[in-house]
Amino acid sequence: MKLVKNIHLIQDSLSESDINELKQDAYNYARHAQLYFKVIHFDDSELIVEARQFKSPNENYFTEKEMSERTRDLFNRVFPNHELKVRLSPYNAPAVDIVTPAWVQERMSKKRMASKAIRDLTGIDKGNISKWISGSRKMSQPVKAMFYLLLND
Repeated sequence: MKLVKNIHLIQDSLSESDINELKQDAYNYARHAQLYFKVIHFDDSELIVEARQFKSPNENYFTEKEMSERTRDLFNRVFPNHELKVRLSPYNAPAVDIVTPAWVQERMSKKRMASKAIRDLTGIDKGNISKWISGSRKMSQPVKAMFYLLLND
């Protein structure tokens, strides 16, 4: 994934050292917080940048205010005389991330649903279902989605 998408729109207006500094700072944001940038528009007076945060393995997420501040710090350094507009796309965890073995057990008990019923509905063998419910096998996103759709109120 490119660290700064559409950088070609601004690179003719920057020195080689400014481009390298911008890329290095963008690399650090991508590495530590899965924060990526995209130049949307650039002209003599205005710069529009999108900042998008993806799922982070270390769950290091910025608030919208923090994302805006970091984007402004990054681009105002190299374009101090431009009006900078920032579009934000913060990371939003999918609803299925609440699914854990404990959540599944609690919902199955509440709905009085046995693993046999899940097997009959999905065609998945009882051994796999039991391992996911007990926590001895990690649930993938599709498995979490299945349990979420079956057991959510």
